[in-house]
Amino acid sequence: MNNKGYTLIDLIIGLAIMLIAIPIAYNIYMLIHKMDNFSYTQTFNAQDTKLILNYITEEISDAKAVIVSENQLQYTDKNYNSKLISYNSTVKAVEVYKDGTLFLTLGPDNISSISFQDITPEGISKVEVKITIIFVSGDSITTMVMTKNPMS
Repeated sequence: MNNKGYTLIDLIIGLAIMLIAIPIAYNIYMLIHKMDNFSYTQTFNAQDTKLILNYITEEISDAKAVIVSENQLQYTDKNYNSKLISYNSTVKAVEVYKDGTLFLTLGPDNISSISFQDITPEGISKVEVKITIIFVSGDSITTMVMTKNPMS
């Protein structure tokens, strides 16, 4: 007898294979999507962090005078403008004030804090500042900046 078509057993086996293959394919797709999203976010945050550190480094290195506290950095720039850099946890950004007015806002939203620490050795007329950026994930970046100009 020459039967054409599929039996009920063939359809059940095919359906079982599909029920196993579809969730596996979906999980692989979701994993790739999450990794791509995470990679994009990390790259974006790294660029923003580099921008912040470059800005602070450039500003501090050319400063005439620097006063360091835990979460603020006050300095006088090369044009003798009074500036303040602080981290505002409410808006999750680094804020730069020039003569008391908000001048610039920088920062990705995954930073949980930025701290400044004066690590100047005794007898040195320049100021060395340790900047630590702590991310929401718990990772951190630390850099050291020294003023080029002696304190005036």
